Amino acid sequence: MPTCLLYAQDAELSGHVGEILSARVQLHPIDEPQRLDQMLHQTGPTVLLIDLRVPNCREIVLEVKKAWPYVMIVGLSAPRSKAAHDAESLDLFAIEDPMSDRRRFQNLVSRALDFVQLQLENHVLRNEIITTGYQEQSRPRLEKAAPGFPLHEISRVFRHFDDTDSFLRNIIDSIAHLLMVSRVGIFAKKPGDGMHRFQSGLKVSQEARVLEFPPEHPLVMWLQVNARMISRHTVSHEKNFSEKILLTQSLNLFGAEAILPLLSGSQMLGWIFIGQRATGAPFQEEDFQNLVTVAEHVTSTLERAYLQQEIALQNTQLEALFHSLPIGLVGVNADGLIQCVNRAAQQMLHTADRELLRHPIEILGPRLSDLLRKTLDDGSKFQPLQWTDTVTNRSFSVQTRMLTSGDQCLGALAFLQDVTTERILKEKQEQLEHAVSVADLVDQMSHEIRNPLVAIKTFGQLLSERRSDQEFCDQFAKLVVEEVERLDRLTERINRLVYRTEFALTDVNIPDTLQRSLDLALQSTDSADIKVETMADKNLPVIRGDEEALVECFAHVIANAIEASIEDNRSQVQVRARASVSENERPGVLVTVKCTAKGWVGGQEKRAAPAQKSRKHKRGLGLEIVQDTVVSHSGRLNIDTSEGEMAVSILLPCH
Repeated sequence: MPTCLLYAQDAELSGHVGEILSARVQLHPIDEPQRLDQMLHQTGPTVLLIDLRVPNCREIVLEVKKAWPYVMIVGLSAPRSKAAHDAESLDLFAIEDPMSDRRRFQNLVSRALDFVQLQLENHVLRNEIITTGYQEQSRPRLEKAAPGFPLHEISRVFRHFDDTDSFLRNIIDSIAHLLMVSRVGIFAKKPGDGMHRFQSGLKVSQEARVLEFPPEHPLVMWLQVNARMISRHTVSHEKNFSEKILLTQSLNLFGAEAILPLLSGSQMLGWIFIGQRATGAPFQEEDFQNLVTVAEHVTSTLERAYLQQEIALQNTQLEALFHSLPIGLVGVNADGLIQCVNRAAQQMLHTADRELLRHPIEILGPRLSDLLRKTLDDGSKFQPLQWTDTVTNRSFSVQTRMLTSGDQCLGALAFLQDVTTERILKEKQEQLEHAVSVADLVDQMSHEIRNPLVAIKTFGQLLSERRSDQEFCDQFAKLVVEEVERLDRLTERINRLVYRTEFALTDVNIPDTLQRSLDLALQSTDSADIKVETMADKNLPVIRGDEEALVECFAHVIANAIEASIEDNRSQVQVRARASVSENERPGVLVTVKCTAKGWVGGQEKRAAPAQKSRKHKRGLGLEIVQDTVVSHSGRLNIDTSEGEMAVSILLPCH
């Protein structure tokens, strides 16, 4: 699509003209004289649409006609306006109102572009005729070849390309010095930039320095498709007039004798342009061959330089990420020498990286060095190791991983995390739980002790009045013994909870254990009117555990359910034992106690946690004893609440 320039300072006019010509030309709106001059240098002879109302319009038109005789100027103005009348003496290609007739304006611009092309072709043909006639009249004579191009001199420049800009400047200086040319420059496209821009040059015009070439520019596309050098000697042999005009304009634009493309595979990196020699001597065929070789070297070196820049940027980003991680990282090689330490690890270890790098890992201390040595020796993945520094009282968690490539060990990496805050929060939580447990213990102990003491006190008060009643005395004696035994059992339960003793593990038959628990629960409660339904599947797996502890555990749950049912005449209690088979757990026995009374668990559900929960500082009774027993048997305690009922489930795995 041909290029056309529009010089106007009216945004509405620019938008309207752009909409009319969008399908036929590539329009470049311009609103500043300096920008107009730059665009004319970049596009060469083309059609210029100019709003005749802009300030200093007459001076701008005259300057363009003088500097660019092959540019066709079309004035934009309303018919019979003062601006159109003043422009009649400027000898413009045409004066047209784009607001009047859309099709007429489009055809006018097309004719102007055709006229520009015709003028350029005539110019090329005229030059060829003149050149041919001169050659026929002149005798061919041998010219003394210019000094050869010393490639070994310029090859030194390619050894240093850490700084791309410095490298390009050195290339330009070397070519200009060795060839003794009057002008040399380079255009290149840097990574991440979509435009080919001027990078470095010697005696390059200011107009050429500000040029920008997008990938779709005709010159860029021609160089990429043809992949060969442009010179004034070879341009005359081009058969395509359009390409001949394009290449001639490009050489004139840069003031160059030759343009050398920098192609890397299918990617266009840029080009080098070279002007005439300062002595006026022409270039020889050998010079062009050497220049092509130089261009190939520049291409490969420039590609490596861009790649190195990208790698350096990635390394910088990775290093910033490495040091910004909140987790400490320490990397060692296969010989146990420290290779990298990020800032978080330096703060945790209270040392700088310069004191650790390339030192043996023993400098990190016995704990961390021993863990890394074991990882390097056998590649084991150890569980996180935690310790507290006695000097700073800070706690750390460490994990290690071996770094491998195939079967080869490259080293190991240690992950350090400061868990001081987590430790402090955990200690505070345990202190709070301990305080709550102590309060629960006091509350429940007062309840458990008060009941037998009240019974003994009541009978003691009545004993003086009914001493002669033998039946009463017998009941009193029996009651005292039962209540004392109850207090004794309470003391044993407290001792068992506080002073943990080893369980006597035996094979436990769950149905028999549940029956004993039910009898014990019925004896400790007034359950005459409560219906308790028990069910147990046949062939239940055998559980290995402490039968007495499990009897007491189940009895507590059943007793709580019965006591809650006494307050609700419609409630009933169900006790069921069945085999449990799950893909994620070991097989075992699931005992479920259900009751339709709400809240019968007595508010203990908040502390009824899975088996993993720590038993430290547990001092409560009731479900506290249940939970402690279940945890000790590697089981799990769940409390489920649904509409109209609540269930306590105890899962005991097989061993």
